[in-house]
Amino acid sequence: MTENHAPIAAVSKALNVHWPTPDTSRTIANLMAAGDLPDVVQLEDLDRLPDTACRDWLNFLTQWAQSSQGVADRGCTPTALCMIVPAVAVLPQVPESGVHLGIHWWWGFPSALEIHLLCRLDGESDDWDASARWREHLLPALAGSDVSLAEYLWDDLHLDVEHLVRRLNAFAQQQGWETRTLQTWGSEEIAAVSSHDQRHHMLSPPAQWRTLWAHGALNWTLEYGLELHTAALAALGRDEELRHRVWRGQAELLLPLIDQMRLTVCDDLTHSYGRDWPVRWNRPASPEEDAAVRNSPLACQWGYLEWLLKNCAHLRSERRWIPLVSLARWIRNEMAHYRPVTFRDFEGFWYEVERAAAH
Repeated sequence: MTENHAPIAAVSKALNVHWPTPDTSRTIANLMAAGDLPDVVQLEDLDRLPDTACRDWLNFLTQWAQSSQGVADRGCTPTALCMIVPAVAVLPQVPESGVHLGIHWWWGFPSALEIHLLCRLDGESDDWDASARWREHLLPALAGSDVSLAEYLWDDLHLDVEHLVRRLNAFAQQQGWETRTLQTWGSEEIAAVSSHDQRHHMLSPPAQWRTLWAHGALNWTLEYGLELHTAALAALGRDEELRHRVWRGQAELLLPLIDQMRLTVCDDLTHSYGRDWPVRWNRPASPEEDAAVRNSPLACQWGYLEWLLKNCAHLRSERRWIPLVSLARWIRNEMAHYRPVTFRDFEGFWYEVERAAAH
């Protein structure tokens, strides 16, 4: 669509409509009756038009829906008119959905799971690649439903949090998101963590925050609920919330891996020394852990496991596990205190996993 044509003139030209006479009124009703129209007409490139032109097209769509009722009353099927309209151009004057008018909001998709799948498909290989696994867990936690941010951060996820904040600030500047502007749009009213109600499925952005959404600074996913865009957090200096998003992506990746390695080490020691190895030569300081390991050697936790490997002479031949156990314990403790780790920490952990497995 171009700015130089009124909506009805542009549509009739695009569809090569032949008016009955030169004097025929150029109305939507006459247009619908003028020729053999297709079942569906899709309008494109409205995002390239000025806001006033977009509003004209939205008004045209509303009138088209009203005229469609007359076509339906005559027992005919009206032509469907479809368009994607930039929200910034038309808010807050958005018409309500009706019998012949459906308003659909670009909202809630792609989900974090779909971003995760996008990363998996791109990094699919026969080898277990640390960078690919790191990306497919961190990127959904940071990007939410914004594919453009996912592309922007694609090769930068190895950065530490401080450098990541700088990249996010640069992204925010590209979007024109300044602190005062975001606050004017209502950013201060968005809580750090979505409430239970905000995690329920929403068909459209909440009315009070639609300006934030229209500018791309607010999104909703089934996994995380209603959230400010991560780059908006950086622009607002809400670094603790940003660090939490880094942490939640890391936790999803690291905690299962770390506990699996704990079980692997415990199982290896059980095969070599029997089920009572945790208490045969020493006992845990905690009565609860002592009872747990007596019931199952797989219940041995990182702290006591590390102490045994370092101090028990009977386990001297098992000290190859110490670098892995020490690093895994440290990462687990960082995660338990909601502190993100670095990609180098993760690489080091996986190197120790592979090194221990090679012995």
